[in-house]
Amino acid sequence: MNIRTSRPESDFPRIVDLVNLYERLPVSLAQFHKWDEFMPPGRTCRRMVAVNNEDQVVGCSQISHETWYPPGHFYIWITIDP
Repeated sequence: MNIRTSRPESDFPRIVDLVNLYERLPVSLAQFHKWDEFMPPGRTCRRMVAVNNEDQVVGCSQISHETWYPPGHFYIWITIDP
């Protein structure tokens, strides 16, 4: 297993599959791309994926610092394939 920066075009379909395992309302690939493009000034966001030996996404994470967060505060989201 390896961890690397996510690649939107190749990884987002699988990330959406993982997100939809726990979301009450399904998330579309288009909606996920819109979320990814939302980058107001001052926002910091990094998305990583865990991949198996075939480079298939088996988990993903996001760490964000939103503009309204106090300095040093971050949002961390992690999901894995059960």
